[in-house]
Amino acid sequence: MTPTNDWLSFSEFCDRLKEDGAYIGEDGHVYRKDGRPLSRLCRNGYYTVRKMYDTHCYTFMEHRVVWYFVHGSIAQDKVINHKDFDRGNNRIENLELISQKDNVKWSKTHGRYPSNSGCENGRAALTKEEVQAIRYLARHGWKQNVLAEMFGAKNPNLISRVVTGTRYGNVEDASSILAIYPTIVMKNSNHESFRETLSNIGLGLTGEAGEVADILKKYLHHGHDLDVNELILELGDVLYYICWLCLQIGVDFSELCFENMEKLNARYPDGFDSEKSIHRKEYEQHEDH
Repeated sequence: MTPTNDWLSFSEFCDRLKEDGAYIGEDGHVYRKDGRPLSRLCRNGYYTVRKMYDTHCYTFMEHRVVWYFVHGSIAQDKVINHKDFDRGNNRIENLELISQKDNVKWSKTHGRYPSNSGCENGRAALTKEEVQAIRYLARHGWKQNVLAEMFGAKNPNLISRVVTGTRYGNVEDASSILAIYPTIVMKNSNHESFRETLSNIGLGLTGEAGEVADILKKYLHHGHDLDVNELILELGDVLYYICWLCLQIGVDFSELCFENMEKLNARYPDGFDSEKSIHRKEYEQHEDH
C-alpha cells in the first residue's frame, strides 16, 4: 500500500466500496463482499460505515451510503430523512431525500424536533459529553475548581450550575464511567495527523504494556513485593491508549467491550475450558464444518 495524503470524497469512498464488492443487505446495512458487516451502531442510534483506504480511516453515515448505492449522488442542499424516525432503519424504502427545511418541518409535525437549547445551541460553552463528564466526576468526588480548569470554564459558577442541573438540565446523566472516559481521553491527547497519532498510540500502548509486564516480572522472578498501586497506574495507561485508538478509528469504546464479550462467549459458551484453549484452532475448524 502506497501512503498518500489525498483523502477520498464521500462519492469516491462509496465508489471504492462498490469496486470492492460491498453491498446493501435486506436489513438495510452495508456488508463487505465476504458478508462481514461494514456498519457500526453508534450511541446516538445512527449507523456509520467505516473502512480504511490508503492509510486513511473513513467514517460516513450509513443511510447516506445506502442512498448513494441505490440512487447516486446527494445534492448539497438535501438531507436524508428516516420516514419512521428509526435512525437504525436504513432500508431504502424508509429513506427519502428532502431539503433541510422539509426535514425540520417533518420532525416538528410529528413532535420530534428538539429545542435549540442547552448543548443543542451552537454557541453552548460545553458539549453534551462534557456536561455528562462533569456531573459524573463531581458526583464521584472531583472538586469543582479542578473540573473548571479541566474543561476550560471561564465562568467559575458554570460548573456548579452544571452539577446542580441549573444549566444544561435537558442533558441526561452518563450511565457509567465508560460513557465519559472517551471524553476525558480526548481532552488529554495530542492532536496530530492520523499517521502520527497512530504511531504515538502504538508506541505508547506497547510501552505501557511493557511496564505492566515489568511489574509482574519483578514480583514473579526477582523477589519483589507485588506493587498493586503501581500496577493499577500502568493498567490505566494501557486503557488510555486503547480508548484513544478506538476514538481514532471510529469505534465506540463500549462497543469494543461488547464485541470482546461476544467473542469470548462464542469461544467458551460454558465458561473457560483449558482443553478448548489448547486445541482452539481444531475446535474452530470442527465447528466450521
